Amino acid sequence: GYSFENICLNHIQSITKSLDLEGQVLWYGPWRYNQQSQLPNANKQNETTEKAQIDLVIEGTDDCLRICEIKYTDKEYAFEKDEMDRFLKRVELFKKVHKIKKQILLVLITPVGLKETPWSRKHIDLVITLKDLFR
Repeated sequence: GYSFENICLNHIQSITKSLDLEGQVLWYGPWRYNQQSQLPNANKQNETTEKAQIDLVIEGTDDCLRICEIKYTDKEYAFEKDEMDRFLKRVELFKKVHKIKKQILLVLITPVGLKETPWSRKHIDLVITLKDLFR
């Protein structure tokens, strides 16, 4: 998994080309969030740590953000409901932390492709495969 993420980050030009963003990228990179919060009048036991990671965020000049989930598997990747819920929760946290008003497209980057499930059909906008990375 981690090696495939590195391959993807080393082929960002191929990814942006697959997204029709060649020469139109404002910024890109992974995003991590680690925030400790404490409820009012709470002690150490009530302290929580909110953590989240997004594999790759790409902002284009088209006023749109692509939030990419990078998954390594040797067959078509299938999003199950609980995993999609966790992904969408991370996206919502990203939007909240950065006060995002732009359109967001959800992108899956995986070697073979996406197996259609009710959750992927509803939420995943674009799929990039290994073939796209090595065009």
